[in-house]
Amino acid sequence: MSQLDFYLGEEDKIDLMSFVFSEGGYIIPALQYDELNYTVIKSTEDYLPFVNRSILLFIVHESYFKEPLTWGTIEKEGKELFYIPQRTGGPTIDFYSPGIINKDQIRFIGQGSISYYTS
Repeated sequence: MSQLDFYLGEEDKIDLMSFVFSEGGYIIPALQYDELNYTVIKSTEDYLPFVNRSILLFIVHESYFKEPLTWGTIEKEGKELFYIPQRTGGPTIDFYSPGIINKDQIRFIGQGSISYYTS
């Protein structure tokens, strides 16, 4: 596994995703979904609502994407929800960025990472 750790604010995350889109890539937020249909984001404008909503994104580009992403299920409050587990399908580049964190009345930028698993 290759990994790069960093501290990114909101503008930095938007700039990075804008670069991904300019290179023909797209992102898939690691969210809990109500149905087996994940969100595909292909533009900065479409990414803006997710900047602070999804702290984990899967970066995809057709040049290395070989297998469909798979689904996992969890039950929450009596309802079945779906999620995309890391390292299944793809491969993808995992972009983890928690953004601003409030802890003990102190605000700081949480440590993020960009990771790539070859399998």
